[in-house]
Parts: sequence; structure tokens; C-alpha cells
Amino acid sequence: MKLAKREKILVYLTLILIIGIVSVQFVVFPFIDERDHLKANVRYKTKALKELYALKSEYDIVQQKANAAKEKMAKRQQNFSLYSFLEKVASEAGLKTHVEKMQDNSDKKDKDSPYKVASVEMKLKDVTVEQLTPFLYKIEKSRNNLTIGKIVITEQKKNEGYINVSLIVMTIETGI
Repeated sequence: MKLAKREKILVYLTLILIIGIVSVQFVVFPFIDERDHLKANVRYKTKALKELYALKSEYDIVQQKANAAKEKMAKRQQNFSLYSFLEKVASEAGLKTHVEKMQDNSDKKDKDSPYKVASVEMKLKDVTVEQLTPFLYKIEKSRNNLTIGKIVITEQKKNEGYINVSLIVMTIETGI
């Protein structure tokens, strides 16, 4: 079977068209799909890397705060007692006679941690704001890393100008 010149050209064009379609289908499209997949992967990895940088920054800040707290704890007296310290500060501020209740509410040491939360609940009765201010200042500004966790101030109805105060003072201690 002999093909005429025109038919040969038509067969060659059809063959070229088939090769073109097959190469586009099996070479170009997979290449484009892979490129799109790689671009999406790069976007995802870039986002994950930004999140890691943000987490690293947060971690560094937490680590700095933890190191500062460790330094404060190291500077604290070896035999520091939160209860005794608060008694002393109340005495210095002239509030010893106004202490209605002082209760040690310290947590038990967690077996997995070398630290424990020490807390003391105090109730002061018949005090003025002028008496309370230096007391709170000495607690907050002490070098013993203390925090006032909760404070409730109620105005007395009987004695005008006097207040009752309930507060919880906390610190972190090494669980010895």
C-alpha cells in the first residue's frame, strides 16, 4: 500500500499531533503539577518556619523570666519562710495587732518538680489605707520574689475610714 504525498503529510501531521498530546499529557502537565505542589509546600514550610520563630521568641522570653526567678530565689535567704516574713512585715508596718487570721496554704511539692508554691492567707481587720499601703509595698518590692495573688478589700460600715483586707501572698520555693 503506497501512500500519496498528501496522505503521507497527513499521517506525519497526525503522528506529530499524537506525540505532542502525549508529551503534553505525560511530561508538561506532571511538571506543572509538581511545580504547583512544590510552591504550595514552600508556602506551608514558610508558614511553619514563621510559627517556629514566633515560638522561639516566646520560649526565649519565658526562659529569661525563669532565669530571673531562679536568680531571685538564689539570692533569697537559705531559711526563708513566707509566714515569718509576713509576720515581720506586718510588725514593721504597725499591723501586727490588726491581723485577724494568718494561714499557711502552701501546696505540697509535686514529685516531678523541684519547686512548690508557698502561699499564706492573711485577714486584716480595722486598718486604714495609709496603714495598708506600706505593708503592700514591702511585700511587692521585697527581694523574695513574692506576689499578691488575691486581695479583697471591704469597707467597714461601723467605722468610717477603716477597711478589712483579705489577701493571699504567694511565692515559689524549692521543695526541700
